[in-house]
Formats: sequence, C-alpha cells, structure tokens
Amino acid sequence: MRNMKPISLREQQLLAVDILSYVADICEKNNIRYSLGGGTLIGAVRHKGFIPWDDDIDLYFTREEYQKFVEIWQKQEHSRYQLELAEEMNTIGTGCVTKIYDKQTRIIEQSGDSRGVFIDLFTFEPVPENISQVVNIIHHYKNLYSKYNKFSRKVRKPYKYLFLIPLLIYFRNRAFIPMLEYIKQLSVNYAGSTNSAMVMYFYHDFEKACIPTQDLIQTQYLEFEGEQYQVMANYHEHLTMYYGDYMQLPPENERVNHTKKAYRLND
Repeated sequence: MRNMKPISLREQQLLAVDILSYVADICEKNNIRYSLGGGTLIGAVRHKGFIPWDDDIDLYFTREEYQKFVEIWQKQEHSRYQLELAEEMNTIGTGCVTKIYDKQTRIIEQSGDSRGVFIDLFTFEPVPENISQVVNIIHHYKNLYSKYNKFSRKVRKPYKYLFLIPLLIYFRNRAFIPMLEYIKQLSVNYAGSTNSAMVMYFYHDFEKACIPTQDLIQTQYLEFEGEQYQVMANYHEHLTMYYGDYMQLPPENERVNHTKKAYRLND
C-alpha cells in the first residue's frame, strides 16, 4: 500500500515543471513545435515562471505537431509519466484535452476529480479564415461532444436499474466516433490553412479561439522557472486579444487554482 505525503503548492508547481521539462526535451530532440499557453504563457511573460497561485501548465500544439509528439511518445518507455489522450474514451479529458500525469503523485481537485500532478496539451485545428465559419465549426463540435458527455456521465454513475448500463455504454460509444471523425475531417478540409483554432476545448468566447498557424510554428523562447521554453510568435498580441491587460494582476478574489489537496505517493 502506498503512503501519501502532503505537498505544498510550490512543490506541486515544481513537479509540473519536471513534466514540462520532460515533454520539452522530447520536442526539442524531434524538432516539434509547441507553445506555452494560457496562464502558463502569462506566467512566463509576467513572472518568468508560474503565476504565484497557479497549479498546472498548459501547452499548445498545432494538430500536425501534436500528432508527431504522440507518435514519438508512444514508441518510448515512460516509467514515471502517463499520457491520456483526448482522442481516447474514459479519460478525464476525453474529447477536450490531452493530459500527462506524474504517476508518483495524487491531487484532489476542487471539482472532486482525483489524478496525478499533470500538464495539459491543447490542440489547434486547421480552420477557415472566416470567423463566422470557425464559430459554426466549434458549435457543431460542441454539440457532438455534449451528446457523448451526456451518456458518459450517466455511465459513470450508479443506477437503480443496472440493465440500462449496457445500453448507455452503447450510445456513449456511438456518440464518441463522430467527434473524432469531425476533428479528422478538419485536417482534410482545411489542410494548409493559415488559421488554426482550439476546437476541442471550449473557450468562453469562440471568436477568440483562433491563432495564426504560423505563430504556432515560428516559435521563440521565454524563461519559465529558470529554463527556456518555446512560445508562439506574437504572443503579446494573442494575450492582449484574449485577456486584455494581462500584465495587470487580477483582484485577489480571482486568484484561485484547481487543487484542493496534493500528495506525493511513497511505497
């Protein structure tokens, strides 16, 4: 039986940095482009590391670069870290986000989810230039995801009539396939597009989900927790468009994170 030793927020942050360093090393050795994203990118620009109260790390990939990373990862052995794909069923991030966990840790999130310390890998799909078309694409994918999630949530809960479970699993599986096929078709329909969008994970404002594809490919480096990591070109324009004055600290009541408790597992 494994013992659980409580760890501080700072220890949790540094464990996430270890995962980031591991992933970045694979990317550098294989000429894979990625970018720090979201709050992690703000942290790199504003703090040269974590936003002080933040507890996870976000990475952005184009679909093409992401596929290269996954193929290489799956050919290697990883004793400490576990990859859970957004393109697989029955993961916490199914249909939304890929996660890499530290198997020697455990966190309990505010939502009640339990998992290892992790980093998130978000994909940007090729999409048309017209923003109205992009919004329609995201809405359509969200509808597909909602159908899958409706059945998936029910499968995970106990039911009075157990005979319903096989039927719910059947409909969940039927709803899962169109999600993946839709994402695959975007790469066919808009191959070579100069515009990319985060389709699988839902920004609050769909019109802000786009990034020029070249910005995700022509990366530069910024310091994050003492090391240099790739960030998108024109990161200032992206952060300003999405967050406004991102250099300004938010009010104290908005400085929250996802974690309720965090532990290191000991044998």
